[in-house]
Amino acid sequence: MPFVEARRLWERRCSRVILVLDLLAVTVALSVTQLLWWDAYWHGTVQVVGSFGRFDLGYPAVTFALAVAWWSPLAAARSRHPRVLADGWTPYRRVVVVTTTVFGTVAMASYLLKLEIGRGFLLTAMPLGVALLLAVRWGARRHLRARRRGSALVYRTLLVGDRDHAVHVAERMRRGDWAGHRVVGVATPGIDDDARIADAPVLAGRPSILDAAMEVQADTVILVGPAELTPADLRRLGWDLSERGVKFIIAPTLTGVASTRLYLQAVAGIPLIHVDHLEMSGAKAAAKRTFDIIGSATLLVLLAPVMLAVALAVKTTSRGAVLYRQERIGLRGRPFRILKFRSMAADADTGAALAVQQHADELLTKAPDNPLVTPIGRLLRKYSLDELPQLLNVLGGSMSLVGPRPHRGWEVERYDLLAQRRLLVKPGMSGLWQVSGRSNLSWDDSVDLDLYYVENWSAAVDLRILAQTVRAVVAPGTDAR
Repeated sequence: MPFVEARRLWERRCSRVILVLDLLAVTVALSVTQLLWWDAYWHGTVQVVGSFGRFDLGYPAVTFALAVAWWSPLAAARSRHPRVLADGWTPYRRVVVVTTTVFGTVAMASYLLKLEIGRGFLLTAMPLGVALLLAVRWGARRHLRARRRGSALVYRTLLVGDRDHAVHVAERMRRGDWAGHRVVGVATPGIDDDARIADAPVLAGRPSILDAAMEVQADTVILVGPAELTPADLRRLGWDLSERGVKFIIAPTLTGVASTRLYLQAVAGIPLIHVDHLEMSGAKAAAKRTFDIIGSATLLVLLAPVMLAVALAVKTTSRGAVLYRQERIGLRGRPFRILKFRSMAADADTGAALAVQQHADELLTKAPDNPLVTPIGRLLRKYSLDELPQLLNVLGGSMSLVGPRPHRGWEVERYDLLAQRRLLVKPGMSGLWQVSGRSNLSWDDSVDLDLYYVENWSAAVDLRILAQTVRAVVAPGTDAR
């Protein structure tokens, strides 16, 4: 089947390119290390002592063995497969794990066999090689995602299941276009042939799922929900698809859960997915609070000159106080006073001006041409400089560096049961939805992202969001407060 062969071809090409780049990265890392340790490398030897006797081994042989031992396991870890390359931190983590394992094994062998390998040689090669291997995957991921945004290097995907689940998964696939699943058809009962889901045709009345996959030339089939398949039918479907090279994926109906909270266990041939509960308490809460204190205090010191300059600009360009205080709703519905540099006219919260402001404001958005915003205020909002006093909120404990943005009381009153879960953690100066699209996202999309953060928090997620926040401020978009 040409469409399956086409998928296999671009997957192999992608993996081979990364294979060559990995070899180049390892070679460069070890070559630079040789230059830095020139005398020890070319004139020194490694003494090998064991039950077989004692002999000297030159550093070129040690380097060659290290290169093979370092480069080869990267394939076993599947760190070069396109499916892994596009997947967030996974390719980076696998490179670090493989490198740590290889160098840890070398260190252990050096101790057991009494090898006199210079520590400086290993301590130079390891970080340099890791940096180059990570750079390879960073570049590969950016290229792969860019090609997929142009509809290249994608998996032609057939969704199988009932309509509600198909619509839900199709929408998720649209948001996660980096994974490369292009929905080309939906096999679901009870819908006419002329219907469409996510711009893909609905295939009704086909003799089998396999026939539907062949009709739309799908190289991937995703089971998205109940499809009236018995366990035996499901097993045979997997066999039939495998014989034709079509990938078979089962999407559980549970969404919004990070892979770190999932554990797959096979019990008598039945795959069980365990979902760990995440609780922001105890050591985790203490670690997040410690990070907030240290981070906010450090930023207040580093940004003090900028904050002083902003304060002077606000004071000298318009009438009113420098700081603006507004009641917001924080952790578990408790109100607090958020701090900002004033970006609107001094009387913006009184009389007719307040009516104009509340008429303009909706959940997540502000009127782009609000006449109450001062000229300097527009500049502050564009670069989020008016948010800097919230570092004092973080230091005081009413906010966190990262978390859902706090809303006003009248906005919180509009929350449904899902949105209420945003209040289970402290509000943050930045959050997942702000760095994922700012005010270009719909309310439902923003709630989904905030709930994902609430239910899947980790220190790594916070660090990633903070890094993306810096990038978002440097290339500012529409204000999303």
